[in-house]
Amino acid sequence: MLMDIKMIFAYNLINDQPMDSCSCAWHLLQKGESDIPDRVRKTLNFLDNHQLWCIMSRNTPATSCRDASSRRNRLGNTGIPLSDELRTVCMVYYDVNGDRHYVLLNYRAHLYFDPKNVHKALNADPKRPLARLSPEELNRMFYSEYGTVTPFVDMRKVSYQLFDDSVLQTNDHPPHTMMTNAGDHTWAVELNPAQLVDALKKQYPNQIKVGQFCTQNGNATYRKKPVFGIITGNGPESGMALWEHINRNIRESIEDRYNGDLSFPNVIVNSVPEMGLSMELMAREQAIWNYIEQAVRHLCSGGATHVALACHTTHYYSDKIQMVCDDYGAQFVSMSETAIDYIQNKNLTDITLIGIPYVADLGKWSAYRALSNLNIQPMKEKAREPLLDLGYWVKKTGSDHKGLNKLNHILKIGVTTKNVLIALTEISVLLGGFPKKQNKLGQWNIIDPLKLYGERLADIYLSSFMPVNDFTDEYDDCIPIDTE
Repeated sequence: MLMDIKMIFAYNLINDQPMDSCSCAWHLLQKGESDIPDRVRKTLNFLDNHQLWCIMSRNTPATSCRDASSRRNRLGNTGIPLSDELRTVCMVYYDVNGDRHYVLLNYRAHLYFDPKNVHKALNADPKRPLARLSPEELNRMFYSEYGTVTPFVDMRKVSYQLFDDSVLQTNDHPPHTMMTNAGDHTWAVELNPAQLVDALKKQYPNQIKVGQFCTQNGNATYRKKPVFGIITGNGPESGMALWEHINRNIRESIEDRYNGDLSFPNVIVNSVPEMGLSMELMAREQAIWNYIEQAVRHLCSGGATHVALACHTTHYYSDKIQMVCDDYGAQFVSMSETAIDYIQNKNLTDITLIGIPYVADLGKWSAYRALSNLNIQPMKEKAREPLLDLGYWVKKTGSDHKGLNKLNHILKIGVTTKNVLIALTEISVLLGGFPKKQNKLGQWNIIDPLKLYGERLADIYLSSFMPVNDFTDEYDDCIPIDTE
């Protein structure tokens, strides 16, 4: 058994020039190994002969697709989604004349193939079911064993290769490739499946079939990953802070499934300088909406599935924003609703809301007006001007200790409750520089809607996040096949 497997790789394309795969694979040999296994060599020759891009790698011994997916090495990480593992099964079928044939079935490993669909595609004798090859026959005919069957075979030995159409569909997570064994339990190859199918179809047009041959495992639930669109600009740092909250929550939540850059969502940021007009919301209501509508349409037409607004004041337009999102089948996620839900679910009381008057007064212009029924306390009048000064201070200087001291002074002169709802993104940006004070500042418990917003958006993303092993322990890696 191999020990101390390193995450090293061999590429068969260097500087856009094809390289001999076997020559590239030599440095993947481990201590005590003197040569590339014959089956691996044949696989690499197949890839070269068909001019297929690939990356070779090693893993600890894996004897099934589920086991292999947790061991594969790709982009510096160990483990890939089960749906990125290419499963190949060699079967026997009989045609209507009673002649016996071999067929290879290729599909994503999180699926089950449907014998009825396969029978129909092969025009097989309906009275004789598909049958799995015995280990002896598999070794004799294909020089293979369970866990090492691949589509890289001598096509003269099989009547057909069937590829489920899911193999050709771009999966929802980067790098949009698949992996399989290279003819050995410790050797793997990463490739572009569409490129493989195209090459085989070109050379063997009558032996390659693509169609819907599979059904999904009942234990699996897959959702399309969201694309977040963030509108910011009042100031730009508020959108940056929201994005950081999203990333931090994702990173902390997935823990051992964290695969670096590949673990994060697709995010589109639209920073709109005219968002600063919201400081005079009542006088500039229509002009501000024109800019926001344009920003929402820009994000949605660019592929955003969920739109976020990193500004408290302009959540006044929440209903209008959702109506625009509806035109594109997108969803607007509200920061104010997120904060209100949090307060209600936690049964929080004794709260002061601090923000500019449009927001803090809980009147017509405030997206937080639903809180007026919860006896939320207003900030003391004498703290209003220092608060506005603090907002401009943060816009100019960012997060520093002087700003933190200013905030402490505001809380002392303007807040008499133990809980403080921060409805000014500049304060969120300020607190972002002091992680230990984001939840508790002096005697006050801090409720930061921007932070809660980031947690909610991260939860939306994580609900669609596909773990390395996509199924429960009840998943059966063997395919039940009727035998004659």
